[in-house]
Amino acid sequence: LTPIDISTIAWALAKMGQLHPKLFDHFANHAIENIHEYSPQMIASLLWAFATLSIPHKLFLKVATHIPKHLPEFGPQCLSMTLWAFAKLDVPSSQTLFSSAVPAILSNLDRMTSQSMINILWAYSTIECPCPNIYQEIGQ
Repeated sequence: LTPIDISTIAWALAKMGQLHPKLFDHFANHAIENIHEYSPQMIASLLWAFATLSIPHKLFLKVATHIPKHLPEFGPQCLSMTLWAFAKLDVPSSQTLFSSAVPAILSNLDRMTSQSMINILWAYSTIECPCPNIYQEIGQ
């Protein structure tokens, strides 16, 4: 399976509420080994699927170190889905990711839907990240 196949199948299974632990473990291990082949949308969809089905996995730790180097490639929806997934699973050590995402969020505010803004605000509130710029800028 290709990265797009994996992220799409995981997303579809999560939409249907279908939890298949061995399959999701295979998906995560593939992503860990091949993270550079995954686009931001594929990463966001895969993380969203894991969080929607409440599946914590070491994949999140790998992605947390990968994303900060690639934040300019993440559009508003990808940022929103990714941060939501990290907050939903209360991933340890995600403060660095959330702090590094602030400039990308602020530079994308004019392109964000209200749903993306809500998801981002929820994520930052949930992990209790002290990033007042987010709240001030989105509030304007």
